[in-house]
Amino acid sequence: MKQATHCVSSDGKTIAYVRGREIRAIQWDGTDDRLLVDLPSGDPYVVPMCFEPNTRKLYYKLDREESSQLVYDLRCYDLATGVDAFVYEGTHLFSTQGYLMWHPDGDYMLVGRGDDNKVRAWYPQANAVAPISASDMPFNQFYTFSRDGRYLHFIGGTAGRQLFRLDLLGGTPELLATFNSQRQPAWLAISADGSYAFVTVYEDSIGEPVLEKLDLLTGDLVMVGNIDSDTDMPATRGCP
Repeated sequence: MKQATHCVSSDGKTIAYVRGREIRAIQWDGTDDRLLVDLPSGDPYVVPMCFEPNTRKLYYKLDREESSQLVYDLRCYDLATGVDAFVYEGTHLFSTQGYLMWHPDGDYMLVGRGDDNKVRAWYPQANAVAPISASDMPFNQFYTFSRDGRYLHFIGGTAGRQLFRLDLLGGTPELLATFNSQRQPAWLAISADGSYAFVTVYEDSIGEPVLEKLDLLTGDLVMVGNIDSDTDMPATRGCP
């Protein structure tokens, strides 16, 4: 595996994770560790995954080669029925850098960035994939919704060192902060009340992760503290 992810169900009771070439699920108390999906052979794989809000459905994305081009399949495993099925098959519009994240109201799920720098979403009622905004979002790799679903925050811009906020009701991305040129953002979360953004950044000189907190009202950016170098912060991607 080039990269593995894990995620937590919306009720907090089930954790899905990758071990070897298996997608597995375990209960929060460590019981009922079980196999969900045997992943195909081949290398590399990226396995972003995300539970649909208020359901037992686990969505995940696999890359594969077809006609000398990488394509990305969106699949769904229903923990209630044990059925694993294609949802949206074989499209180059899914980026391996883009992880899966449901909008808080459950109307659509972000699936990645296309070659045109636009973040795309899968709309389940129409079974269609389309950009969520006409605005370009260059170099974005990490994104998350505000809890009310109105804004999409993302890391992008020059060398991927800037934090933006996009109003999903319209408009263009608003620049909130620019990080030190020696620091590379690698993870993003928004506080429940929408007041703060928490960003993990890596020091270029030493490669150690640091957690920073940005006040979204005042623009003040402060370091919260160092993070254990063995902590895989990006592994939580796709899980609000």
